[in-house]
Amino acid sequence: MTAHPRDCALPMVVFLLSITVAVAETFLRAQNITATDGSSVTLKCQLLVQDTTVVQVNWNFCNNVHIAYHVNYHDTVGMVQPEFSDRVSLATDYGIVISDVNRNDTGQYCCVFTTFPHGSYTGRIYLQVVSADTWTRGPYLWIGSGLGILLVVVVVGAKKKSNAFYTNTNAKTRRPNTVGANIPNSALVIPTSEDIEREESNEYFNVILYNM
Repeated sequence: MTAHPRDCALPMVVFLLSITVAVAETFLRAQNITATDGSSVTLKCQLLVQDTTVVQVNWNFCNNVHIAYHVNYHDTVGMVQPEFSDRVSLATDYGIVISDVNRNDTGQYCCVFTTFPHGSYTGRIYLQVVSADTWTRGPYLWIGSGLGILLVVVVVGAKKKSNAFYTNTNAKTRRPNTVGANIPNSALVIPTSEDIEREESNEYFNVILYNM
C-alpha cells in the first residue's frame, strides 16, 4: 500500500514549523518575571539578530489575543488595544508596562518581532503574580528554618560534649578498691567491739609505761 504524498507532507510541515519556532526563539532574549499584587511590571524582549530592521513588534497572550504593538513608522509609534488601555502602556525598547497587576495577569506573554529582511521572531515571557505576604515571608521563612536547624545541631553537639566530659571525669576520679586485689581468696575483715576495746587498753597501757 503506497502512502499518499499529502499524508507525508503534513508531518514534514509540522516538523519544519517546530524547527522554525525553536530557531526563532534563540534570537530573542526574554526573562521570566515574578511580581507582587498591585505592582507595575515591564515586559521586554531583546532581539539578538544583527543587521536587521525592526518593522513591528506585537504583544499578545501567546493565544492570538493581542495586547499592544509597536511600529517603526514616522506617523505612529504603536497602540494598546482598547480593552487593555486602562492598565497597559507602551515602554521603550519595544516593551509594555502592566500596572496594578493581580493574580489574573499570571500567564505567558509573547513578543513577536517582524524584521526586514529576516522575517519574524517570537519570544515568550512567563509572568507570575503572587501576594505581597508570600513574597515578603518567603525569605524570612527559609532563614528562620535554617537558624532553627542550626540551633538544634549546636544544642545536640554541646550535650554530647557535656556527657563525654562527665564520663571521663568520673572515670578518672573513681579509684579501684585494691584491698585484697592481689591476695587470693581474700575477704574484708570488719573489727568487732572486743577488738576495739583491746586496742584502746593497749594504748592506755603504753601511755602508763611511757609516763613511768
